[in-house]
Amino acid sequence: TDAVMSSGESASGKWPCEAVMAEAAAVLEAETTKHLLIPQVYDDFVVDEANNPREMDDSKRVTKVVASLGPASWSDEMIPQMIEAGTNIFRLNCSHRRGGDFERVYPLIRQ
Repeated sequence: TDAVMSSGESASGKWPCEAVMAEAAAVLEAETTKHLLIPQVYDDFVVDEANNPREMDDSKRVTKVVASLGPASWSDEMIPQMIEAGTNIFRLNCSHRRGGDFERVYPLIRQ
C-alpha cells in the first residue's frame, strides 16, 4: 500500500491527532508483520514468532498517512501537531471550504 487516508475524524472530529496516530500505528504494525501472512512451513517453526515485539520506530514506516484538513484541524496549532503525529500528506476537504480558508491554510502546510 502506498498510502492510507484518514478523513472524517481528522477534518471535523474531536480527536484529529489521535486519529492520525492510530492510522500511523496501524500501518507500521501491518508493515512489520506482513511477513507472517506469507504461508511458511519450516521444520523448526516456533509459534512464538508471532509474539515478537512490533516495530515502534515510525521513521521506518513506508506507507504514507494522508489526513484531511477541516475545521477541527486546520488551525496554526493543530497542523504541526498532526505532522508530529505522523501525517505525511494533507488533503484540503472542499466540503468544509468557507471564503478564504484554503488561502489561509495552504501557507501553514508549506511551512
